[in-house]
Amino acid sequence: MIYINDIVNASKFLHLILFADDTDIFLHRSDLNILQSMSNVELDKLSEWFKSNRLSLYIKKTNHILFSAKSKCRQQLINSFTVQIVK
Repeated sequence: MIYINDIVNASKFLHLILFADDTDIFLHRSDLNILQSMSNVELDKLSEWFKSNRLSLYIKKTNHILFSAKSKCRQQLINSFTVQIVK
């Protein structure tokens, strides 16, 4: 855990919850288009943090979910890899 403690400094918009080798990331916006744009930008920042710390992200175990009463979930990308959508 000490090794990744500063990952929370990689983004000022994302809320990260760290537990052992698992990290949950949260971002809230009322406008879906802004949410998608911001999440892609912030995921790029996290990707850069992983690279600079010589860590890798297991993309096959990475997924995202959209909690919304009326909107449809769109794909997210990390380094041009599509993040799996969970329902």
